[in-house]
Amino acid sequence: LQDRQPTGLLGAQLAGELLARWSSAPQGSTHEIERDMTRVTFDVISATLLPSADATVGAAVEHSTGLFQRAGGWSALYAIANAPKWLPKPGRRAQQQAIHNLRSSVAAMLRERREVAQERDDLMHRLMRATDPETGAPMNEEQLIDNLLTFYLAGHDTTAKALTWTLFLLAQSPEW
Repeated sequence: LQDRQPTGLLGAQLAGELLARWSSAPQGSTHEIERDMTRVTFDVISATLLPSADATVGAAVEHSTGLFQRAGGWSALYAIANAPKWLPKPGRRAQQQAIHNLRSSVAAMLRERREVAQERDDLMHRLMRATDPETGAPMNEEQLIDNLLTFYLAGHDTTAKALTWTLFLLAQSPEW
């Protein structure tokens, strides 16, 4: 995906591919809309925020993101209940491993990007070139990873959920 057209065109192409797949399905078949929206937004956001020549990185990021998000619900529940930090949490170890995997994958992508002299107009490149307006210092590795993962996790999941709900609401009101 990394060498495809600009984001808007990429999104349109991926949406077109998804619609073609839905259209070619047998009449009356059902589709897992949330899964499909998650896949499309994952592909778009991966290509724009976390592009990599290594095809295995996307799968690793996707798997780790799923583990991280599943375990995150328990963290929210424990916080709401004001549970003590020492209380065992389901999925804590998997979440810590997922965080490690996500950070390692993004660090590898940053190393890969630095080794390739080709400049690209994407968020990763812009963040790598960003400097503090007061000091002129660039972001350190940890800040870059934090920013990329924040954009990635927030943009991917919320967009997929918004698209899923939009399609649900449209299905409830076909006149629209």
